[in-house]
Amino acid sequence: MKDFLFNLVYSPTNIENKLFNIRDKNDYIILHTAIIEDVDVFITEDKYFNNIDMDKSEIMNVTEFLEKY
Repeated sequence: MKDFLFNLVYSPTNIENKLFNIRDKNDYIILHTAIIEDVDVFITEDKYFNNIDMDKSEIMNVTEFLEKY
């Protein structure tokens, strides 16, 4: 098994709600945090994130992550 470095990131208390559109408005803070913290891999089983294209971050589910890494 590989060892991965990780950092914990925290969501800001004040956010701008007009940077992008997302279907589930409750997920906005999660994606916003991933973007501003410049995460490499965003792992989620939430299907609302399937059609979101991010420049740097890669969005994948657990199975995809385990297959790739």
